[in-house]
Amino acid sequence: MQFIASFWPESEFASAPPDRSAFNLGQAFARHFGMTNGTGDVVAFEVGNEPWHYTDGLYADVFLGMARGSKAGDARMRLLPGAFNGLPMLSRRMNASHLRYVAASPCSIVASRPTFACLTLRCYIVQVH
Repeated sequence: MQFIASFWPESEFASAPPDRSAFNLGQAFARHFGMTNGTGDVVAFEVGNEPWHYTDGLYADVFLGMARGSKAGDARMRLLPGAFNGLPMLSRRMNASHLRYVAASPCSIVASRPTFACLTLRCYIVQVH
């Protein structure tokens, strides 16, 4: 699930806790698309494709909320972190609490369901004047 700073600046997350909003979205997504009770179309998803323009703390909150929510929606759902620019960025944005939700191997996901292994959901806002 991609969230883009140009559409959602970090200040937008001040009105509601980002982990709670991410939990709700992750839970709804997993319930709808997950293997257990949903359509079965999605085995795994990536949280934040390239989250360069967000602070480490915000990404950590969003990822953890999304992870917990998706597991609440479908315990079989697997998560992948966004792309990071090296180990230092990864270590600033994720700790053991985060890593326990990450799929062990993206390759195993692809091998287990080669037709549709991972979905990147991109949310865009369109302003109508």
